[in-house]
Amino acid sequence: MLACLHRLVAFSSGGCGLILGAAGAHAAIEISSRPTSGMTCTSGTCRPTAFNAVLNASNLQTMLASGNVKVMTAGTGVQAYDIVVTTGMSWVSANALTLDAHHAITIDGNVADDGAGGLTLTTNDGGTGGTLNFGQKGRVSFLGTSNALTINGNTYTLVSNIKTLASDIAANPSGFYALADNYDASADGTYASSPISTTFTGTFEGLGNTISKLAVVDKIANEQVGMFTNLGTGSTVENFKLRSIDVRATGYRSAAGGLAYENDGILVADSVSGRVQGAAFGAGGLVTLNAGAISLSHSTARVISNAAGAFAGGLVGSNGGSGTITSSYTDATVTIGKGGFARAGGLVGENFGTVIRNCYSTSKVSGMRGEEEVGGLAGANSGTISDSYSSGPVTSKYEPDLGGLIGFDFSSSGSLSDTYWDTTTSGISNPSQGAGTPANDPGIRGLTTTQFQSGLPAGFSKAVWGEKTGIDGGLPYLLALPPPK
Repeated sequence: MLACLHRLVAFSSGGCGLILGAAGAHAAIEISSRPTSGMTCTSGTCRPTAFNAVLNASNLQTMLASGNVKVMTAGTGVQAYDIVVTTGMSWVSANALTLDAHHAITIDGNVADDGAGGLTLTTNDGGTGGTLNFGQKGRVSFLGTSNALTINGNTYTLVSNIKTLASDIAANPSGFYALADNYDASADGTYASSPISTTFTGTFEGLGNTISKLAVVDKIANEQVGMFTNLGTGSTVENFKLRSIDVRATGYRSAAGGLAYENDGILVADSVSGRVQGAAFGAGGLVTLNAGAISLSHSTARVISNAAGAFAGGLVGSNGGSGTITSSYTDATVTIGKGGFARAGGLVGENFGTVIRNCYSTSKVSGMRGEEEVGGLAGANSGTISDSYSSGPVTSKYEPDLGGLIGFDFSSSGSLSDTYWDTTTSGISNPSQGAGTPANDPGIRGLTTTQFQSGLPAGFSKAVWGEKTGIDGGLPYLLALPPPK
């Protein structure tokens, strides 16, 4: 069943399951292994005859063998909202598939276009607020890069590897690009600098696909390293996974981010694992510097920054400008040391004048030398943090700025609301040490693991957060972004 994404999903006693037609859920067409019901297909167009309908995936594949097929949520006297694909499916013909939804499309199986046919995906056809979502098992793959892909009226160029993407972006930085399949970047060898150095202002759609084993080791001073160097204003990177990467900027005053050094655009449903290492100008699992918007993203990376003045965060090194981080989490390992003053946090190294909301960190955060600001969620904060918590172990040789949630908080009064840390698992049981500085920081409250497990903390919305034995240790998790199994 669907991997608990977006507003369609609820958790039942049996685990993660799709509940169609329930309160707060949208009526949907489900493309699955179940028998077709509540659907009519005529002359290649399939429409619902009931608000909640099922189109059998094998039936759809059979139709695609003989002609183009369009699946629409608009029926005669019936308006379904979403299209939800809960099983894998493929076709090898030159015929095209169109999924046209009033609201959202969610894919939780491998939709494989294994022939010469095209694919068109349309959300918000008459509705608003719908997006293209991918479950934990969801992705779209193509036989090659010559297939036609259209998403919401935009024609996408399919790419199969990093070098082609870099070349295409250099020629057209504002274009629309999509990853055609999973890609193992070990074939590229080790890059000596960011493989995509052109500032990107277009859209890169990962389609739920993964680039694995990207290796970048840059030893030159003052370098800014990531898969991308800069994601500029107007850019979007979504539904994209980086796995088992090794991205290092080891030169003097250098910085590294897994996806990018700097983000001024929009990142949605992106994730990273592996190793990310920077020097004095910091490191972030996903990005080093964020002045854009990040949502529905997570990191399980090992993040290291070893130099005087360094900052390191499991997801973002430094969140500044107009940067926002919402509905995201980390289960990373963050380490700073071998230098002077530094900052480290499970989610962000530092948060300056910006917003963090509905986020959590189970990351292990360590300061190895002294004169460090170390916190379970943020090393330092002058911005707004709400409806968020941390639970990972937090250690530092410099006790004054060691906090369960924040190392050093110099935000204005009222900037922290409904924020918590786990006094059992963090190793910081002193109820006054939610922030290392100042003591008894207003807006932060320590809870034991048992208290966390007994129900959602005050201020946490049941529309956003869930809690269930066997998921994230019984601690709160994001309904829209369940932790990986």
